[in-house]
Amino acid sequence: DPYRRTWLLNMKAYEVARYVEKPDLSRGVFLVFGPNQGLVFETSTKLLQYFDRISDEPLEKVTLDTAGILEDPSQLVIHATTIPMFGTTMAIRIRNATKRLTPILTELLEIKPETIIILEADNLPPRDSLRLLMEKNPAARTLPCYADDERAIGELIRRGFVNEDIKIEPDAISLL
Repeated sequence: DPYRRTWLLNMKAYEVARYVEKPDLSRGVFLVFGPNQGLVFETSTKLLQYFDRISDEPLEKVTLDTAGILEDPSQLVIHATTIPMFGTTMAIRIRNATKRLTPILTELLEIKPETIIILEADNLPPRDSLRLLMEKNPAARTLPCYADDERAIGELIRRGFVNEDIKIEPDAISLL
């Protein structure tokens, strides 16, 4: 569906919370980025929790740092392409992701590993090579994490009431 693909490429910060509740990919690369590092960490954690919940077996998780990967790029490729011993799904969390990972991830995306890779990055400008790589690849998603704006706060309030099975009028949401 071209409309859905466009939406995924242009996902807004306020849509990320809803997306991580049920991502459209079961494997692939998720770039979680933004100036709000607490929200980046929280969003990454929620993605991992989602995949852990839907998996028949607990995820096999590995956390790597960009500096370590740049020293030895093979460690990422080995983790991403090795089938876990107990047949579970591999989830790799990469902290401090930067555009310096772009060449390594380009090669990795060509292999199409059956792995979940979550990249945590600072704020990335629209022309950043890592962000562009993720936005253009069908096996990747970009999840921006910015400070809550009025719309995000309204959605949070609405979702809170819905979760408690309480009806709320739009005027009441804007008042809150």
